[in-house]
Amino acid sequence: MRSGSRIGWVGALAVVLIGVAASTASAQGVVGRTVDLLTQPWTDHGYFNVNFARQRAERSVEIATSFPLYDETATFGSRVTVDRASVTDFMGGVRVWRNLAVGVGFSQYKDPTSATYTASVPDPLFFDRPHVSSGGIPGQQHTEKTVYLSALWMIPIRDNLDVAVFAGPSFVSLDKDFVTGITVAPGTADIASFTTSRISESSTAVHFGIDIRYTIDVADVPGIRKAGSIVRKVGIGVFARFSGGSVDSAFGTIDVGGTQYGVGLRIGF
Repeated sequence: MRSGSRIGWVGALAVVLIGVAASTASAQGVVGRTVDLLTQPWTDHGYFNVNFARQRAERSVEIATSFPLYDETATFGSRVTVDRASVTDFMGGVRVWRNLAVGVGFSQYKDPTSATYTASVPDPLFFDRPHVSSGGIPGQQHTEKTVYLSALWMIPIRDNLDVAVFAGPSFVSLDKDFVTGITVAPGTADIASFTTSRISESSTAVHFGIDIRYTIDVADVPGIRKAGSIVRKVGIGVFARFSGGSVDSAFGTIDVGGTQYGVGLRIGF
């Protein structure tokens, strides 16, 4: 996927942020109001987010092998493709100075996918009459588990509306299945089984993103105590994040991460 499309959703939400800021700046001047927005105090002690998200990560890995059979050469090729899929995502952190917070997040991207293959198997009786076949092989797994360490700057836009921009390193763990070859039934050109392999690799990457949240004070909600409660605010939010990197494996370099976007619960304390 091209880098421009990878960060498209992050850019789109950035435009939303600029638009909201501009709408509040008309009376005071863009420059002055922008400075006010960036320095307006954030009073929460920390935050916790739970998101229901998707990851855009269209990519594929191809494998090609060959081996001698019946005094000829059998060939086999497979392709395993991953596509956009659901992401489980959590983010949390504490304010350390003014509007700056440090936090940690976790996401899991899991795409149960299928491999496609093409095989050419020599005929056991007739020379130069290969049996060519192709098809799909279901049941392959691709799982990325990522831990994010983030520096976050919270920008209060107006009452109950905040925007956060964040960035930092990511630590990605990849578990992935590959179809690496075939076995042929003795004395035939029939495929008896497929050979599979699973890799478990890890890598360090980077991420950056934006989060827009709308919250209400729990003190304004009937039935919740005004004092003594850890939770100060609750609400909803949307986010976009790009986390990109790659891992080295026996099957070459494999890209991990992608553009993530979603919606979820926002808690301030």
